Amino acid sequence: MIYILLIYLILIFIVTLSITKDLFHPSNILIESYILAVFCAILNIDKWNIILSNQTVLLILLGIISFAIPSLFLCIIYKRKNKINKYNSTNESISQIKIKKANYYILFIIQIIIFLLYTFTILKIIKSFSSNFFTAISLYRFNSSFDNEASLPFIIKQFYKLSKAIIYVLTYIEIYNIIVSYKSNLKIKIKKSFIIMVVLYFIEVFLSGGRSDIIVYVLYAFTIVYILNIHINKNNNKIISKVIFKIFIITLIVLYLFSSLRSLVGRTNDASTIDYISGYFGGSIQNLDLYLKKPLPKSQIFGKETFFSLNKLLNSLGIIDVKYNLHLEFRTSNGVLLGNVYTAFRRYYQDFGIIGVVVLQIILSNIFTVFYEKIKMQKLTNKINLSIIIYSIFIHSLYLHSFSDSFYTSIISLNYINIIIYIFLIKFFIEKIKINN
Repeated sequence: MIYILLIYLILIFIVTLSITKDLFHPSNILIESYILAVFCAILNIDKWNIILSNQTVLLILLGIISFAIPSLFLCIIYKRKNKINKYNSTNESISQIKIKKANYYILFIIQIIIFLLYTFTILKIIKSFSSNFFTAISLYRFNSSFDNEASLPFIIKQFYKLSKAIIYVLTYIEIYNIIVSYKSNLKIKIKKSFIIMVVLYFIEVFLSGGRSDIIVYVLYAFTIVYILNIHINKNNNKIISKVIFKIFIITLIVLYLFSSLRSLVGRTNDASTIDYISGYFGGSIQNLDLYLKKPLPKSQIFGKETFFSLNKLLNSLGIIDVKYNLHLEFRTSNGVLLGNVYTAFRRYYQDFGIIGVVVLQIILSNIFTVFYEKIKMQKLTNKINLSIIIYSIFIHSLYLHSFSDSFYTSIISLNYINIIIYIFLIKFFIEKIKINN
């Protein structure tokens, strides 16, 4: 059945790609995510003793189709609306985004201060877990993940979000300026201070004991590169093809680093790079099948698995009296530990059944497709484009949909509202606050 699932996914992908003609259209990103996950699962078919049930195959296909149909319908509507000037709203003489040196230095100093405060706080906390640095990070990650009392102080969390927001905005500016320079045959320059800030942010992520924020950042940067190329290079197929090829190569490098650096965040898995990556991205398919064969009792908490962040907020406000963590149960298959990710469909199905899967996918489809189509129709200027930044921050929830849900569980939260507010403030600071150099 797993081969049949792969064939159907490829056939659906061919249909959606022929209509959208865009590898990074939301519908295609979702399907590509599941093709990758199923392919990774196939690589482990004997090791995990995979025998997918009809229910698993039908649930995944139903979820994919529930997203694809409204997405393609909206795509056709927007194509008709923008038939004459498709992707050509950007000015030919577009110029680089300029930041006053004083403003840039202030952001640089803020980033360094945040890094020092964050590092000092983390090191102080993990000291109590173990004398071995990497073991301490692993234990800290586990404890902070399951126990809010072991997590960082509120102000340090806010500093981390501000650090993330600064990196997102400056990454947009750097990528924008590089693409404009390339188009104008100018010398491409990347600020050394920007590279330093990105490295400091990555260190913060590693110190937190995780790697997910680095994956999210890489996906964010890829999306920015692609969207800006569509606008600035007028959807030039030759240039876009080169961009896609470079993104593919960089993705392979990132996946290799993702595997190689596992020990730095307390992962003790000694599998080869291929086995580790295929296990990481393919295990969700087998876990979903195991769950569907032996489902859990339904919870009395509305949207317990799907709307975790919303329920957490309501609990903090005293509106509901529930407290639980985001993590699902761990599973093994044929004696192999597969982790506790089940694709996004597990959470939807557990909370709301088949109808919930369909409805939540339709909502997701409408949000991302409308957002994406409107961005493509926008007129790009040498100002920081909040729409592109916000869309690119959110899009990881489609790239990683086959891994687990993040849109309903995490993005709909105060955490992301805070980040967006910080991004808006940084944009305001860069564009409106004039400091004499």
